[in-house]
Amino acid sequence: MPVESGEPDLRRYVQELQAMLRRRSPEAYRAFVAQWRDLHQRGVAERLLAMDDAALRHRMERMILDQPALADLHESARAYLHEHGDDVAVPTVRPQGPARAPEPLRRPRPLQGRRLRRRPRTR
Repeated sequence: MPVESGEPDLRRYVQELQAMLRRRSPEAYRAFVAQWRDLHQRGVAERLLAMDDAALRHRMERMILDQPALADLHESARAYLHEHGDDVAVPTVRPQGPARAPEPLRRPRPLQGRRLRRRPRTR
């Protein structure tokens, strides 16, 4: 696994992931998982490496739909999944467009004693 200063190079990981997905090859997927196995949870890499080609390809097509940078492959990924009995009705990635800014968090008001209704003062 490529490492700089003790931390994995996540930019390189994403670049290699996208390149691997573009190839759509189960063997390329296995090589990728083997190279980056330290980033997977315990046991996940081994399960991925043991999967058959059809299951890996299905997984890869789903992963393509989760990558906005691979939008040019989304239509063919949906077609592949549809042909293999996995209808993807709604895109898994949000459409590209003007992003809405998140609403600012409101700071809670400091706790103050509840105002009790007071009886009118009588003199």
